[in-house]
Amino acid sequence: FTGEGFGDVKAAPTTVAQLQPDYRRTAGDVTLDLSGLDLSTPAGGGASDVRTSVQVGAGDATVLLPAQADVTFTGAAGLGDVQFNGQDVSGPGAKLSVVDDLGSDGVRAGRLLVIDVQTGAGDVEVRRV
Repeated sequence: FTGEGFGDVKAAPTTVAQLQPDYRRTAGDVTLDLSGLDLSTPAGGGASDVRTSVQVGAGDATVLLPAQADVTFTGAAGLGDVQFNGQDVSGPGAKLSVVDDLGSDGVRAGRLLVIDVQTGAGDVEVRRV
């Protein structure tokens, strides 16, 4: 799903190995369902942060997060809104950054998910499920 192109993209990786470093579309909506992504620390520890990005020229970007995931999020929309789990920034040039949101359990556990989501003309929505 990486690379430029037209049309909608839906991806639902469940392992870090399946998660692409970026998801891009020139035009179309991107839905990245990470609700089933395993962010537990691998045996032996030493796990680094898990990183991905979504970039859409024209269209909406939606990311679904696990309820308890620890997340650092950066989002921007040239023409549109940026929403993260109830926080909403509207208007041209909307930007929102959230550092170390610890999820529904409020406890640092597992690997940190670092995600950057940007649209040129469209909305960014990131929410927990």
